[in-house]
Amino acid sequence: MPLAGTGFESCHFPQIPYDEVHSAHIRAEIRRGAFEDLDHRRFVNDLVYVEWYTRIGIAPTLRATTANGIRATIWRLALKHPTVFDTIRRELGATTRNEAFNEEDFGKWNWNGEEDPLSRRIWATRHRWEWNRVCDEKAKIRQGTADRVQLSVRPAFAPFRFPKLHYDDLQSDFIVAEIRRGSFDDVEYRQYVNKLVYIETWTREPTRIAFNAVPHYKPWLLCAQFPEEYDIIRRELDAPTRAAFERNPPPVPAGEVEQRGRQHKREWLAVQEDSSPSESSLFGTRR
Repeated sequence: MPLAGTGFESCHFPQIPYDEVHSAHIRAEIRRGAFEDLDHRRFVNDLVYVEWYTRIGIAPTLRATTANGIRATIWRLALKHPTVFDTIRRELGATTRNEAFNEEDFGKWNWNGEEDPLSRRIWATRHRWEWNRVCDEKAKIRQGTADRVQLSVRPAFAPFRFPKLHYDDLQSDFIVAEIRRGSFDDVEYRQYVNKLVYIETWTREPTRIAFNAVPHYKPWLLCAQFPEEYDIIRRELDAPTRAAFERNPPPVPAGEVEQRGRQHKREWLAVQEDSSPSESSLFGTRR
Protein backbone atom coordinates (compact mmCIF):
# COMPACT_ATOMS: atom_id res chain seq x y z
CA MET A 1 0.00 0.00 0.00
CA PRO A 2 1.52 3.36 -0.98
CA LEU A 3 2.35 5.71 1.82
CA ALA A 4 -0.09 8.57 1.93
CA GLY A 5 1.28 11.86 0.69
CA THR A 6 4.34 10.41 -1.04
CA GLY A 7 3.19 7.96 -3.68
CA PHE A 8 6.01 5.59 -2.70
CA GLU A 9 5.96 2.42 -0.65
CA SER A 10 7.89 2.42 2.60
CA CYS A 11 10.55 0.16 1.06
CA HIS A 12 11.84 3.18 -0.89
CA PHE A 13 11.91 6.31 1.28
CA PRO A 14 11.13 7.36 4.86
CA GLN A 15 8.18 9.59 5.65
CA ILE A 16 10.45 11.94 7.64
CA PRO A 17 14.27 12.30 7.48
CA TYR A 18 16.12 9.63 9.45
CA ASP A 19 18.10 12.19 11.44
CA GLU A 20 14.89 13.89 12.60
CA VAL A 21 13.48 10.70 14.16
CA HIS A 22 12.73 11.01 17.89
CA SER A 23 12.18 7.36 18.75
CA ALA A 24 15.25 5.83 20.37
CA HIS A 25 14.08 2.42 19.23
CA ILE A 26 14.01 3.45 15.58
CA ARG A 27 17.41 5.15 15.81
CA ALA A 28 18.78 1.97 17.35
CA GLU A 29 17.35 -0.03 14.45
CA ILE A 30 19.06 2.33 11.99
CA ARG A 31 22.37 1.64 13.72
CA ARG A 32 21.80 -2.09 13.43
CA GLY A 33 21.99 -2.23 9.64
CA ALA A 34 23.29 -0.67 6.46
CA PHE A 35 21.33 1.73 4.29
CA GLU A 36 22.04 -0.58 1.33
CA ASP A 37 20.26 -3.49 3.07
CA LEU A 38 16.87 -2.95 1.44
CA ASP A 39 15.00 -5.42 3.65
CA HIS A 40 16.22 -3.71 6.81
CA ARG A 41 15.57 -0.28 5.33
CA ARG A 42 12.01 -1.29 4.49
CA PHE A 43 11.53 -2.36 8.10
CA VAL A 44 12.98 0.92 9.41
CA ASN A 45 10.86 2.96 7.00
CA ASP A 46 7.72 1.22 8.27
CA LEU A 47 8.68 2.27 11.79
CA VAL A 48 9.44 5.83 10.66
CA TYR A 49 5.93 5.97 9.22
CA VAL A 50 4.57 5.02 12.64
CA GLU A 51 6.48 7.90 14.22
CA TRP A 52 5.38 10.32 11.49
CA TYR A 53 1.74 9.40 12.05
CA THR A 54 2.13 9.63 15.84
CA ARG A 55 3.97 12.94 15.98
CA ILE A 56 2.63 14.78 12.94
CA GLY A 57 -0.45 12.88 11.89
CA ILE A 58 -3.26 13.81 9.59
CA ALA A 59 -3.65 17.44 8.54
CA PRO A 60 -7.17 18.72 9.22
CA THR A 61 -7.38 20.00 5.65
CA LEU A 62 -7.02 16.55 4.08
CA ARG A 63 -9.97 15.05 2.26
CA ALA A 64 -11.78 12.27 4.15
CA THR A 65 -10.74 9.62 1.63
CA THR A 66 -7.06 10.57 1.97
CA ALA A 67 -7.28 10.69 5.77
CA ASN A 68 -8.91 7.26 5.90
CA GLY A 69 -6.22 5.94 3.57
CA ILE A 70 -3.57 7.13 6.03
CA ARG A 71 -5.41 5.50 8.92
CA ALA A 72 -5.66 2.26 6.95
CA THR A 73 -1.91 2.40 6.32
CA ILE A 74 -0.99 2.93 9.98
CA TRP A 75 -3.16 0.10 11.27
CA ARG A 76 -1.94 -2.18 8.50
CA LEU A 77 1.58 -1.45 9.76
CA ALA A 78 0.39 -2.16 13.31
CA LEU A 79 -0.76 -5.57 12.10
CA LYS A 80 2.50 -6.11 10.27
CA HIS A 81 4.77 -5.10 13.23
CA PRO A 82 2.53 -5.32 16.31
CA THR A 83 5.12 -5.49 19.09
CA VAL A 84 7.42 -2.80 17.70
CA PHE A 85 4.42 -0.61 16.89
CA ASP A 86 3.41 -0.64 20.56
CA THR A 87 7.00 0.06 21.65
CA ILE A 88 7.27 3.17 19.49
CA ARG A 89 3.85 4.46 20.46
CA ARG A 90 4.71 4.12 24.15
CA GLU A 91 7.99 5.97 23.59
CA LEU A 92 6.10 8.86 22.05
CA GLY A 93 3.34 8.92 24.66
CA ALA A 94 0.63 7.63 22.34
CA THR A 95 -1.93 4.84 22.57
CA THR A 96 -0.97 1.25 21.82
CA ARG A 97 -2.98 -1.07 19.57
CA ASN A 98 -5.27 -2.25 22.35
CA GLU A 99 -5.78 1.20 23.82
CA ALA A 100 -6.56 2.71 20.42
CA PHE A 101 -9.04 -0.07 19.66
CA ASN A 102 -10.84 0.51 22.95
CA GLU A 103 -11.12 4.21 22.15
CA GLU A 104 -12.36 3.68 18.59
CA ASP A 105 -16.06 3.91 17.77
CA PHE A 106 -17.19 0.59 16.30
CA GLY A 107 -20.78 1.69 16.87
CA LYS A 108 -20.50 2.31 20.61
CA TRP A 109 -23.50 1.51 22.71
CA ASN A 110 -24.45 1.45 26.32
CA TRP A 111 -24.61 -2.33 26.55
CA ASN A 112 -27.52 -2.21 28.98
CA GLY A 113 -29.58 0.75 27.83
CA GLU A 114 -29.75 1.32 24.07
CA GLU A 115 -31.19 -1.93 22.72
CA ASP A 116 -34.67 -3.39 22.68
CA PRO A 117 -34.52 -6.10 25.38
CA LEU A 118 -37.02 -8.39 23.68
CA SER A 119 -35.23 -8.22 20.32
CA ARG A 120 -31.91 -8.83 22.06
CA ARG A 121 -33.24 -11.96 23.78
CA ILE A 122 -34.69 -13.28 20.53
CA TRP A 123 -31.41 -12.87 18.65
CA ALA A 124 -29.39 -14.20 21.56
CA THR A 125 -31.53 -17.35 21.49
CA ARG A 126 -30.95 -17.75 17.76
CA HIS A 127 -27.18 -17.29 17.99
CA ARG A 128 -26.92 -19.48 21.09
CA TRP A 129 -28.65 -22.20 19.05
CA GLU A 130 -26.03 -21.80 16.29
CA TRP A 131 -23.20 -21.86 18.85
CA ASN A 132 -24.59 -25.09 20.34
CA ARG A 133 -24.87 -26.63 16.89
CA VAL A 134 -21.15 -26.00 16.39
CA CYS A 135 -20.39 -27.62 19.74
CA ASP A 136 -22.72 -30.61 19.28
CA GLU A 137 -22.72 -32.44 15.95
CA LYS A 138 -25.78 -34.48 16.99
CA ALA A 139 -27.70 -31.27 17.64
CA LYS A 140 -26.61 -30.02 14.25
CA ILE A 141 -28.15 -33.04 12.56
CA ARG A 142 -31.25 -33.03 14.77
CA GLN A 143 -32.15 -29.34 14.57
CA GLY A 144 -31.59 -28.55 10.89
CA THR A 145 -31.69 -24.99 9.51
CA ALA A 146 -35.34 -24.52 8.58
CA ASP A 147 -36.01 -21.63 10.95
CA ARG A 148 -32.83 -19.66 10.23
CA VAL A 149 -33.34 -15.88 9.99
CA GLN A 150 -31.05 -13.88 7.72
CA LEU A 151 -28.68 -11.50 9.46
CA SER A 152 -29.65 -8.72 7.05
CA VAL A 153 -32.86 -8.21 9.04
CA ARG A 154 -31.14 -8.19 12.44
CA PRO A 155 -31.38 -4.81 14.24
CA ALA A 156 -28.26 -2.95 15.30
CA PHE A 157 -26.80 -4.15 18.58
CA ALA A 158 -23.75 -3.32 20.66
CA PRO A 159 -20.50 -4.00 18.74
CA PHE A 160 -19.41 -7.65 18.82
CA ARG A 161 -22.42 -8.70 20.87
CA PHE A 162 -23.43 -10.93 17.97
CA PRO A 163 -21.46 -12.34 14.99
CA LYS A 164 -21.21 -10.97 11.47
CA LEU A 165 -21.84 -14.50 10.14
CA HIS A 166 -23.88 -17.41 11.48
CA TYR A 167 -21.68 -19.45 13.82
CA ASP A 168 -22.64 -22.70 12.11
CA ASP A 169 -21.72 -21.28 8.67
CA LEU A 170 -18.10 -20.51 9.59
CA GLN A 171 -15.37 -22.01 7.44
CA SER A 172 -12.40 -21.40 9.74
CA ASP A 173 -11.58 -24.51 11.74
CA PHE A 174 -9.66 -22.32 14.16
CA ILE A 175 -12.72 -20.21 15.01
CA VAL A 176 -14.88 -23.33 15.29
CA ALA A 177 -12.37 -24.75 17.77
CA GLU A 178 -12.45 -21.50 19.75
CA ILE A 179 -16.26 -21.67 19.90
CA ARG A 180 -16.05 -25.19 21.31
CA ARG A 181 -13.66 -24.00 24.01
CA GLY A 182 -16.14 -21.61 25.63
CA SER A 183 -19.73 -20.73 26.35
CA PHE A 184 -22.03 -18.41 24.41
CA ASP A 185 -23.22 -17.00 27.75
CA ASP A 186 -19.67 -15.90 28.64
CA VAL A 187 -20.12 -12.44 27.13
CA GLU A 188 -16.43 -11.48 27.21
CA TYR A 189 -15.41 -14.73 25.50
CA ARG A 190 -18.20 -14.37 22.96
CA GLN A 191 -16.95 -10.88 22.08
CA TYR A 192 -13.49 -12.37 21.45
CA VAL A 193 -14.98 -15.02 19.15
CA ASN A 194 -17.08 -12.41 17.34
CA LYS A 195 -13.95 -10.38 16.61
CA LEU A 196 -12.44 -13.47 14.98
CA VAL A 197 -15.68 -13.91 13.03
CA TYR A 198 -15.22 -10.30 11.87
CA ILE A 199 -11.85 -11.30 10.37
CA GLU A 200 -13.44 -14.25 8.53
CA THR A 201 -16.26 -12.02 7.32
CA TRP A 202 -13.83 -9.44 5.98
CA THR A 203 -11.92 -12.20 4.23
CA ARG A 204 -14.91 -13.96 2.69
CA GLU A 205 -17.37 -11.09 2.21
CA PRO A 206 -15.44 -7.81 2.37
CA THR A 207 -18.39 -5.74 1.14
CA ARG A 208 -20.20 -6.56 4.40
CA ILE A 209 -17.43 -4.72 6.26
CA ALA A 210 -16.35 -2.07 3.71
CA PHE A 211 -19.32 -1.40 1.48
CA ASN A 212 -18.06 1.40 -0.76
CA ALA A 213 -14.91 2.72 -2.39
CA VAL A 214 -13.78 4.84 0.59
CA PRO A 215 -10.66 3.37 2.28
CA HIS A 216 -11.63 1.64 5.49
CA TYR A 217 -9.22 1.52 8.39
CA LYS A 218 -11.35 -0.14 11.08
CA PRO A 219 -10.87 -3.69 9.74
CA TRP A 220 -7.08 -3.17 9.93
CA LEU A 221 -7.44 -1.73 13.43
CA LEU A 222 -9.33 -4.80 14.60
CA CYS A 223 -7.02 -7.25 12.84
CA ALA A 224 -4.02 -5.55 14.45
CA GLN A 225 -5.32 -6.79 17.81
CA PHE A 226 -5.00 -10.40 16.62
CA PRO A 227 -1.97 -10.70 14.31
CA GLU A 228 -1.35 -14.42 14.85
CA GLU A 229 -5.04 -15.28 14.62
CA TYR A 230 -5.27 -13.16 11.46
CA ASP A 231 -2.62 -15.29 9.78
CA ILE A 232 -4.24 -18.54 10.89
CA ILE A 233 -7.71 -17.60 9.67
CA ARG A 234 -6.47 -16.12 6.39
CA ARG A 235 -4.34 -19.18 5.72
CA GLU A 236 -7.31 -21.50 6.34
CA LEU A 237 -9.39 -19.49 3.86
CA ASP A 238 -6.62 -19.44 1.22
CA ALA A 239 -6.22 -15.67 1.54
CA PRO A 240 -2.94 -13.68 1.74
CA THR A 241 -1.40 -13.41 5.21
CA ARG A 242 0.89 -10.75 6.64
CA ALA A 243 3.77 -12.37 4.74
CA ALA A 244 2.30 -10.95 1.52
CA PHE A 245 2.58 -7.32 2.61
CA GLU A 246 6.03 -6.79 1.08
CA ARG A 247 5.30 -8.22 -2.36
CA ASN A 248 5.22 -6.27 -5.61
CA PRO A 249 6.29 -2.80 -4.45
CA PRO A 250 5.45 -0.08 -6.99
CA PRO A 251 8.23 1.11 -9.29
CA VAL A 252 9.96 4.41 -8.60
CA PRO A 253 11.60 6.57 -11.30
CA ALA A 254 15.35 5.88 -11.37
CA GLY A 255 16.26 9.56 -11.09
CA GLU A 256 14.11 9.95 -8.00
CA VAL A 257 15.72 6.91 -6.37
CA GLU A 258 19.22 8.22 -7.04
CA GLN A 259 18.59 11.79 -5.90
CA ARG A 260 16.58 11.02 -2.77
CA GLY A 261 18.66 7.95 -2.01
CA ARG A 262 21.83 10.02 -1.63
CA GLN A 263 20.11 12.42 0.77
CA HIS A 264 18.55 9.69 2.88
CA LYS A 265 21.83 7.78 3.06
CA ARG A 266 23.49 10.88 4.53
CA GLU A 267 20.72 11.07 7.14
CA TRP A 268 21.10 7.35 7.91
CA LEU A 269 24.86 7.69 8.39
CA ALA A 270 24.36 10.76 10.60
CA VAL A 271 22.23 8.68 12.96
CA GLN A 272 24.82 5.89 13.01
CA GLU A 273 27.58 8.35 13.87
CA ASP A 274 25.51 9.85 16.69
CA SER A 275 25.40 6.66 18.78
CA SER A 276 24.13 6.66 22.34
CA PRO A 277 24.99 3.91 24.85
CA SER A 278 21.57 4.23 26.46
CA GLU A 279 19.95 2.83 23.32
CA SER A 280 21.94 -0.39 23.20
CA SER A 281 19.21 -2.39 24.96
CA LEU A 282 16.33 -1.27 22.78
CA PHE A 283 16.50 -3.94 20.09
CA GLY A 284 13.36 -5.98 19.85
CA THR A 285 11.76 -8.71 17.84
CA ARG A 286 10.42 -7.70 14.44
CA ARG A 287 6.81 -8.40 15.16
